[in-house]
Amino acid sequence: MKCTAFAPIGLLAASIVAIAGCVPIPIPNLDPPIVHGDRVAGEANRAAVVPGQSREEVIQRLGVPDYNLGAGRAFVYPWTRDKGSVLGVAPSGHILGTWRWAEARVFIVVFGDDGRSLKTGSVEVPMFRSVSGVVRNWMKEHDLPVLTYPQPGDSSSTIVIYRRMDPPCSLAQRTIDPWSPFQSPFAPTVKVDEQVVGDLQKGEFLQWATAAGKHLVDVEGVPPFRRFEAEGMQSSKSEAASLAVKVEPGQTIYAEAWTCCQAYQTDPRCLTYLEFRDAEQARADVSSLKSAWP
Repeated sequence: MKCTAFAPIGLLAASIVAIAGCVPIPIPNLDPPIVHGDRVAGEANRAAVVPGQSREEVIQRLGVPDYNLGAGRAFVYPWTRDKGSVLGVAPSGHILGTWRWAEARVFIVVFGDDGRSLKTGSVEVPMFRSVSGVVRNWMKEHDLPVLTYPQPGDSSSTIVIYRRMDPPCSLAQRTIDPWSPFQSPFAPTVKVDEQVVGDLQKGEFLQWATAAGKHLVDVEGVPPFRRFEAEGMQSSKSEAASLAVKVEPGQTIYAEAWTCCQAYQTDPRCLTYLEFRDAEQARADVSSLKSAWP
């Protein structure tokens, strides 16, 4: 059975109804409200950020960035609009359900080695894409440097978080990866000491240079700006996983992140995992993965 779209709709909703073999009928909002990122969604606020401003000046205008990529190379501020909903109708005429239809965008501020903003812009973040991947591509299109900005202080210690293509979900533990063998719709965020430093798709790793000492690493399965789209799905119930890390000078710590959904449950949840990995095994795992940034 073929699923015919009558108008551009959210990729996730289109995927769901197409798999179900039905017809997606968009029900648009004529004036899509902002459901996340009110401050940056206003064009006047974004226009107040211009080339030549310092990071501190940008933060004064827009607040602390949701994503701090490359340790200050790029500040990223997402916002989400409620575009309406998509009604799934089976060929028999039965209504299968409705799904959220949203548009997610990010405002990007890129800084040079002198700490001053070089360029700003906004771009859409499609479902099944990571913020860091979208920003990296945008920067390359505008010939902007994507190298990691040097970090202050002792940067000889490193934390590496990675995500394999095949997560260690197990039916024996009643967990599955419902999106296998494809990408999951949301790229989990990686937070170090309360600051989001990137996100991870399957098959990627994120390397973060930091000062020796104690740090807290959090991985959240559904980014805050995607929660509206995820509402009603298993993944909307995903909880963040945390790991207390202590790194010595010159040491590299490895941890693996993955998400699995509960199987055989009447009200299943998607679970986010974050566990330390042996350095030798982790290096072998990471050798076949791509860097999430840069």
